Amino acid sequence: MSSTSALTLSPPARTTAPSQRHASIRVAAILPVELAFSNFVGSVLPAHTVDVGMAGICVQTTSIIDPQAVRSVRMTLGDHRVELKVHSRWSSDSLSNDGPLTGLAFDSIDSPTRAALWDCIQQRGQELSTFLGSCDGLDQLPFEETFELALTTRLRNLQSGQLIYEAEDQKASESIYALMSGSVLLESAKGRRNQQICDVYPREFFGGLPIIAGCAPFERAVAVENCTILEFLGYNVEYLLRAKPGLGVSLLRAASYHWIRRYAETLDERMLAV
Repeated sequence: MSSTSALTLSPPARTTAPSQRHASIRVAAILPVELAFSNFVGSVLPAHTVDVGMAGICVQTTSIIDPQAVRSVRMTLGDHRVELKVHSRWSSDSLSNDGPLTGLAFDSIDSPTRAALWDCIQQRGQELSTFLGSCDGLDQLPFEETFELALTTRLRNLQSGQLIYEAEDQKASESIYALMSGSVLLESAKGRRNQQICDVYPREFFGGLPIIAGCAPFERAVAVENCTILEFLGYNVEYLLRAKPGLGVSLLRAASYHWIRRYAETLDERMLAV
């Protein structure tokens, strides 16, 4: 990612080989893949991953598919081009703004592929950890802790004008977002006309008000230009607060900082306009 290439924080020590305890680890990563289906022999469907794990991947497609018909996925891991047998674990039940999601579990993987997967997860985790460590509110955390936060995220690439979430979409508005590149507009969703609240720029957090403040969201978020966002899903935030409360509170504190600063700047602008 260009947004992290200029940052220089020391990475954690690399694990030389994945162990059993790493089986559930996954990290946000957008990688091109090809899906092969049992009912369409000889043809493949281009897609991309949203996250990659040792036990499977989450893929996004441009149209709704029959997840039970997916039999294998082809992808490149470093210098390795692999085709992995998979089975569906879950799928989204509707076409979202970004496209439907499908969770695929690996049937079995050999040792070289397992090592390549672990290298991919380590590399992506370190890149995202470096980015998170550059964000206001998380810049005091050690690299190892931002690395752990990175393992609870997913990536989204959005086109200019694309809706990220509406105030009425409680599930999406519970997520906490960190903008990696591009810009986002927050608008008030009250009344018949949307009113601009503020712009969001790289390394800033937005969203998550139901979890941060325990209140109903009042805003909608729209991509002003092509952008990449890092998303902490609401249930992942709740998991952090239960299992790793120090990390969960650090994330909420960072997101709260950006909301408070935004509110203060809006008040200052209104007072100057009087």
